[in-house]
Amino acid sequence: MKKILLPFLLVVGLWAEVVKDIEFEGLLHISEITAQDIVGIKKGSTLNLKKIDNAIKDLFDYGYFEDIEVFFDEGVLRFKLTEKPILSRVDMSGYKERDKEDILKHMRLTKGTIYDTQKLQNAKRDLLELLNLKGILIVW
Repeated sequence: MKKILLPFLLVVGLWAEVVKDIEFEGLLHISEITAQDIVGIKKGSTLNLKKIDNAIKDLFDYGYFEDIEVFFDEGVLRFKLTEKPILSRVDMSGYKERDKEDILKHMRLTKGTIYDTQKLQNAKRDLLELLNLKGILIVW
């Protein structure tokens, strides 16, 4: 039993890596401090696959990222992140200015909103509901 346990402990010891530094590539709309808080891995901590899996899951759950890659080399844990696009402007035509504001508020689309296809589908549904309530028939 001791002969089997000792080599196992040696192998486990060889794979225990300490995080010397953490880097983030591709951050555009959130700060590095926020990203570090989301990841939850600190410099000096021992790295394992469960921590990396949790970090990736937590980053995706935050809702800002469409792709995440993780690299570990010579003690440096590097996250390569691709953020989802953010709306820089929302334009509407054919409505009075005060109506536009109400419609956009109802659709929950504003400058700075993270773009994803589900939000766009929801906005379309909300617009059709609002127009229907106002008695305006829309045919798509």
